[in-house]
Amino acid sequence: MVYLVMDGEQVRSLREDRDLTKRGLAEEAGISVSTAYRVEREEPVTFRTGRAVPRLGACARPRVVTRWGRGYPSFAGMSRPITERR
Repeated sequence: MVYLVMDGEQVRSLREDRDLTKRGLAEEAGISVSTAYRVEREEPVTFRTGRAVPRLGACARPRVVTRWGRGYPSFAGMSRPITERR
C-alpha cells in the first residue's frame, strides 16, 4: 500500500491562516481528528487523506512512501518500516 507524508508545517500554517482548530481542519477535509494530528506530525497518511487536505488551500506535493525497506523509522500503526518511493 502507498502512503503519503505531507509538509506538516505548511498544513499547520494553512490551518492557522484559516483560523481552524485541528478538529475544524478534520471536519473541512473529511478526515478524523487523529488523522489531522498525524498530518501535522508528518506521519504517513493514506492517499485519500493526501488528496483531501490540499483541497483546503495550496500545499506542497506530499512525499510518497511505501511500507517496504530497511533502516528507516517505523511509524505508529504500521507493522513495517517505510521508505520513500523514488
